[in-house]
Amino acid sequence: MYSKYVDSDGVAAHYVHSGASTLPGVMPALDRGELFVFVHDAGANLGLWRRLLPLIAERHSVIALDLPGHGRSGSTEGLESVEAYAEFLSHFVEVLELRPHVVVGKGLGASIAMRYATLQRREVRGLVLLGGAARVTLQDEMVESWRQVMLGRSPQPFSEDEFAANTEVGVKREAWTEQIRTDPRVRYHDFVAWRNADLTGALSEVRQPVLVVSGAEDRIVAPALSQELCPMLPNARMDLVDDAGHTVELERPQSLADRIQGFVATLEVEDGS
Repeated sequence: MYSKYVDSDGVAAHYVHSGASTLPGVMPALDRGELFVFVHDAGANLGLWRRLLPLIAERHSVIALDLPGHGRSGSTEGLESVEAYAEFLSHFVEVLELRPHVVVGKGLGASIAMRYATLQRREVRGLVLLGGAARVTLQDEMVESWRQVMLGRSPQPFSEDEFAANTEVGVKREAWTEQIRTDPRVRYHDFVAWRNADLTGALSEVRQPVLVVSGAEDRIVAPALSQELCPMLPNARMDLVDDAGHTVELERPQSLADRIQGFVATLEVEDGS
C-alpha cells in the first residue's frame, strides 16, 4: 500500500491506496476491479486494516483513510458526530474524484458509512458493515473509563473485550499498538458521537446492497444488534464470522475477505443482468 495526503475540508487527510505509486498531487489510477473505501472504527486508524487490504487488493482497488485527528491525518480533535464524519467522507471522496465504490465501515465507521450512503446515493455501489448497528449501546463503564484517561486521571486500559476467546496474543498486541496512536480525547469523543447516533429513521433511505458482518463473539456490538439492521435496510443480508470478536479484520482477515469478495461478485452479476 502507498501513502498519500489530500486537503479535505481544511484537513490534511492521510490515506493509503493500492496500485502504482504516484507523484504528490497526482491521483492513483484505482481502476482495477471494484473500488473499496475503508472507514475505521472509533478511536482507531487505517492501520487496523493492514491484514485485510492486501487480500482485497489482489483483485480490486482499495483506499483507506485516517479520519480527522486519527492516525496520520491532521487536526488534534475528531469530529463531533456521525453526521459530521459522513460529510467529511463525502468531501474526501469528491476531492479525489473517486468513481462509484463500495464502502467498508467498522463500528463507528459502519455508522458513518450508512449515513454517507444517504448523502452519496449515486456514488455508493454497496456497503459492508462490520460490527455495526442502527444504535449502539456502549457500556457506561467503558465510556467513563476513557473520560478518565482523557482527563489524565487513569492510564489507558487494554481490554480483552474486543477479541474472541481464542484470539492470538500477537493480534491483540497489534490492536493495542494502534490504540495508543490516537489521542484519548479523540477516542473518548468518538465513543460519545457513536453512542449518540441513532440511524433508525434513515436506514430505509439506504437502497444499495448491504452485507452486514459480525464476529460471532463480538462483545462490543453484539451480533443480535447487527442482525437488527437487516430488516431496516431494504437490501441487506447478514453473515457471521466464527472465532472472531469486534476486531474481525485482524482476527479472521481471510474469512472476511472471502465474504467481501462473494458480496461484490453479486454486484457484478447485477451489473451484467
